[in-house]
Amino acid sequence: MTADTEIPALPSKEELIKLPNKEKFDEDIGKIDSLIKDLRKKKDDLHNKRREIIDGGKVSGSSMTYREALSSNINLLKEIN
Repeated sequence: MTADTEIPALPSKEELIKLPNKEKFDEDIGKIDSLIKDLRKKKDDLHNKRREIIDGGKVSGSSMTYREALSSNINLLKEIN
């Protein structure tokens, strides 16, 4: 520092950044966490459903597996076309 160095003035109270409110922060984070949990559950359900279809899970109310049901539908469409 030299004698010519000017020190800037402190910002006014309106210009200062306010500290976040802990309760508001916790509430916002809680909302985001619940959204993440819902999306994870949806992803896991879809993943399990996909695995069940690929592994040959049973169609509800039938003795056919998903794979057999899809194959029969494909064969039916091939016959029509």
